[in-house]
Amino acid sequence: MGTCIRFKSRTIERDYIEYVTTRGVIPSLDAWRSHGMPFRSRQYIKVNLDNIQPEYRFAYDKLNTNNLKTPYDYKSIMHYGSTFFAIDVKKPTMVSLTPGVTIGRSDSSRMSPIDKQRINLLYQCTG
Repeated sequence: MGTCIRFKSRTIERDYIEYVTTRGVIPSLDAWRSHGMPFRSRQYIKVNLDNIQPEYRFAYDKLNTNNLKTPYDYKSIMHYGSTFFAIDVKKPTMVSLTPGVTIGRSDSSRMSPIDKQRINLLYQCTG
């Protein structure tokens, strides 16, 4: 499954948006960090704020977001890896509360199936 979002190269348009291929494109479509979802700490992850560099603690704030009735997505392209912004990289900045589940896709450049599902739900379309 893909998404209904399509990017095309600029030709002669006077008004256009230029995107650079990064994770930053995803939030512009109104998708947010999975680990920032307000319900995260109840049953999905535990954030170790003591091991996060102070200038990056804001990146772990809970956000007022809508998950569109989709499950928590540990594999989202928007989910930080387990040591992102760590003071001590030998210790995790967050851990899964679900046995057998690992945190994040820090090496991924592709959207997870749930990322795609959320985009399609948000824009009320199919891939």
